[in-house]
Amino acid sequence: MKQTQKKITEILIDYFSVQTNCGLIYTPGCKNKQIPSLYFSLNEDENTETHHQIIKEGVESFEGNLQWRFGKSYPFRINYEIIPKVARDRMDQHYEKNNKYTGYMKLASEEEFRMITELTIEDISNLAHYLDRFFQERML
Repeated sequence: MKQTQKKITEILIDYFSVQTNCGLIYTPGCKNKQIPSLYFSLNEDENTETHHQIIKEGVESFEGNLQWRFGKSYPFRINYEIIPKVARDRMDQHYEKNNKYTGYMKLASEEEFRMITELTIEDISNLAHYLDRFFQERML
């Protein structure tokens, strides 16, 4: 898992001007308190909006165990995230109702959290390969 995540990070760095280091919230072998996801930001230039759109199209067109989402992350919406859509949707719905950010683990049952985490881990390698091909086609 960790090597695959590093691969996604490397793919982003290969194709885009990454401003902040890609941050991964996942520790293999540990009981995780957050769903595996990736956080980063791009350097702002004349291509930033186009690059965000390309990343969004790549992430959201991937067909795996789960649907994936690319967009600004809560709570401050400074960095961008690649995260399973089910987790982001649940957190966004909670925020809209309560005006308070809460992590997915606290909003899902233990069984649901475990299942979504496992499906996320299963998807990541294929997502990395898909994004590499997708970006290669779009960035030529």
